[in-house]
Amino acid sequence: MWEFFSDKSIFITGGTGFLGTVLVLRLALQAHPKRVCLLCRGGKNRAIQKWREILPEPLANMLLSAGFITYLDGNIKHPSLGLTDTSLIALEKETEIIIHAASPINLVDPLGKLSQSIIGATERLAHIALECPHLQRFVYISTAFANSHLYAESRAVDIPVREDLYPLSSVSTATSWKDVQMRGSSEEYEAKNFPWAYAYAKHLSERVLGEVFDNAQTSDKLLIIRPSIFGPAQSFPYPGYSVPSSTPLTALAAMVAITRTLRFKAATRSRNPDIEATADEVPVDVVVDRLLFHLRHGSAGYVHAVSGERGRYTIGELWEEGMAMRKLPWRLKLTWLDVDWHSPRLHYIARFYVLFGSSYKFSEDRTIELWDRVPESERQGLNVFRDYSKGFELSARKDEMRHCLRALASHFGFPSWVAKL
Repeated sequence: MWEFFSDKSIFITGGTGFLGTVLVLRLALQAHPKRVCLLCRGGKNRAIQKWREILPEPLANMLLSAGFITYLDGNIKHPSLGLTDTSLIALEKETEIIIHAASPINLVDPLGKLSQSIIGATERLAHIALECPHLQRFVYISTAFANSHLYAESRAVDIPVREDLYPLSSVSTATSWKDVQMRGSSEEYEAKNFPWAYAYAKHLSERVLGEVFDNAQTSDKLLIIRPSIFGPAQSFPYPGYSVPSSTPLTALAAMVAITRTLRFKAATRSRNPDIEATADEVPVDVVVDRLLFHLRHGSAGYVHAVSGERGRYTIGELWEEGMAMRKLPWRLKLTWLDVDWHSPRLHYIARFYVLFGSSYKFSEDRTIELWDRVPESERQGLNVFRDYSKGFELSARKDEMRHCLRALASHFGFPSWVAKL
């Protein structure tokens, strides 16, 4: 497994983020690649600052002393990534694997504001990849919710989502992308009911990326990884590894714990949402190991990095965990409405997270099939699946809960005692 990476030159964007840090640590501790080039705004100084903030000192020092890591001061939103011609040519000449993990995860900003940091950056990296004479693979970190519009198109309670591309309309990808660049929206986006602009931006990014590689007849080099909701690590680099505000279900629990309303109105079509509505949260190290596992074994196309049907949490389970952490003197009453998930009748938290009362059955057939086919010796030590024996365990996330509560208390002007758990 790990010998595959030992002689590789790998270029990573987002390498100092939540997922990217686990990825770089995994490569550094077990794969020992020839070279890892990290694109980071502020270069090595910024990487040092970020890693010292989010990692225990021994792990941060290990990364910062790794001789095979090269730091490039650049920006995915800039032409040529903000690199000099000399640096870009050298990068293209050496790179064999590109992993594009840098992306805002923003559920608020409109499509026009997100488009260059998600779609434009991905397109720029795709064209740079095709200039790499030794390119073997391009990996894009998308999201399983790139197809979240499917829920609004059905009356089913649990929506199956395959590891596939779901076309939105007969409008070409090029036309839609041009439309977004010109006016901050597109006809197909306006015709579909996505939960957030972020989800559509990822959907369109996948299509732009696919067309670039198809036109170059190199689609066999493209791997698109679709994580669901990021959660704390289950074992690597250590159990519970997380970064403040990086795990959405923890932030959601913090918002529910601090809201001073009496009722929480959420949208669902289920008659029994407590057990039929679900949330698919995947540990960040499962995403990383699944990515590297598929990369090692030559997978191309779309791969879900999810907990899957067996590992999802029910909304009832999550709600009770949240109520157990709530310190306000009254229990929040959960009320379900069969309305559009953007309805103004809903609680503001439900309108923000949108998918609170929905359920997706994300396929993970490709990973299961590959796992069953690969010899045991190639699977040792990998976290490719979530540990299904463990529940949500919100109480184990107190540090991140406190961070979220402090931020929320400050933002909404709540008294300081509300942020204490």
